Amino acid sequence: MASLKFVPESDIEEILIKVDESDKYYESVLEEIARTQPAVTSFLNEENFQLLTEEEYEMMWFVFAIIFNSMEAVNGDLGEISMDLITKNEESNWEKMNESSAANFYDKVSIFFENYEQEDLLAFLEDIITPDEDSPISKVGAEIIFISLKSIMDSFIKENGDN
Repeated sequence: MASLKFVPESDIEEILIKVDESDKYYESVLEEIARTQPAVTSFLNEENFQLLTEEEYEMMWFVFAIIFNSMEAVNGDLGEISMDLITKNEESNWEKMNESSAANFYDKVSIFFENYEQEDLLAFLEDIITPDEDSPISKVGAEIIFISLKSIMDSFIKENGDN
């Protein structure tokens, strides 16, 4: 199978508007994720997300729905990914994050952008969950959400790539 096509910011913004404006559309995306990606659903429902507030947990699902729907809009159906692949990517991403001595979130996650093939999706993830005074997302919550969703994106890239 060929590599995933690049998902541009314009497509992400289009999906964001659809998901944000229609609860019915959002629910249909969540249902598709549950139906086609059981490992992702299990992963995002694990106990380790108890550290997130309810708002952070809901935001994580909202952001993932946009990422997943954007990837499918550009690439068609994505292959099912395994829990093993997600957790391997998660471990690797946490190692990389923990090696960073940066204090703020933007600086900490900047290491993940170098040569990343879905840079616009990663930038969307970073921008929407970056903690600030107007955001319900804490620094810890932002790190958990970023690493978790990046790990899932990495899994889709690997599963649908030339590897």
